[in-house]
Formats: sequence, structure tokens, C-alpha cells
Amino acid sequence: MKEYIYRVEDELGQGCYSAHLPELETMYEIHSFNGVNYPRPQEDIGIQRKAEEKEVCGFKDIEQALCWFTEADLSLLNAYGFKLKKVEVDMITEIGEKQVLAIR
Repeated sequence: MKEYIYRVEDELGQGCYSAHLPELETMYEIHSFNGVNYPRPQEDIGIQRKAEEKEVCGFKDIEQALCWFTEADLSLLNAYGFKLKKVEVDMITEIGEKQVLAIR
């Protein structure tokens, strides 16, 4: 059975946080200093562990994605080539309150 997650990534499949673009620094800072709304996987209820190197972060559905990224975030990200996409994954490994981990 195919599994899907929602993920903000560029055309090469790189996530927006991996890019470390100076133009996105303000968004990065807002997200990194707010562990309640933007927890790291090890802080997310339901996951509570670090992502393994082979895993990617994403969202179980569009609603979960839109709780993480505002319309303004998505507009800014889009300007730098990052789009919210539904992507096929090999396996969803963890489902958290705010995000999921998956293997592509």
C-alpha cells in the first residue's frame, strides 16, 4: 500500500530547513524558538526521538501542514522554490502531534 505525507521541499526533494537560506532566517528563528508549535521530533508527542538520517519530516495531512506553516510562510518559501507537496514515501515511521517521520 502506498503511503503519502505532505512536505515543504524544493524540486530536488530538499526540505526548507535543510537549505539554510539567509533569506529564510527570520522564519527559521521563529520556528526554532517555539518548541510548542514547532517541536523537534524528540519533543513531539507521539514521536519523542530524534529523526534518523534516512528519515524526513513532514505532515500526515494538509491540516497538520497548515498548522505548522502560515500562508505567509508558504508564500515566502514559494519565492525560494519550496512548495507544499503531497509526496509518496516508502513508510511512515512515526506520527506525532505536530509532524510525522517517514522514509522515502
